[in-house]
Amino acid sequence: MSYDVLKLCEDLGDHFEVDPGVMFPATLKRIQECLRGEVPSELADPGFAGHPMREQTVLKFLEAAEAFPAEMWKKPIGPALDFAESWFKRALVLAVGRGIRIHISKNLNYRR
Repeated sequence: MSYDVLKLCEDLGDHFEVDPGVMFPATLKRIQECLRGEVPSELADPGFAGHPMREQTVLKFLEAAEAFPAEMWKKPIGPALDFAESWFKRALVLAVGRGIRIHISKNLNYRR
């Protein structure tokens, strides 16, 4: 898997700094990969291994992604960017293993 959330941001100790010009394209690409059949393992909490709740969370994310019109992923706006941000945040929390604070810098190409 090429989607590594820790490489998409900078850990500044008390928070993670996120450039939307890096995070959004990578996360949108990852969502599209998962819509084509890849397993979004970054969204599955390892603490729930073998537990139905683990699969339910992943399925909810996939179902939500599938509910968007396909063209929304090609030129994402508002709701698709909000969804991509929630995907990224969940993956980052699971990668770090604790609650996080993030700061997403401004980028006019990714307005919501």
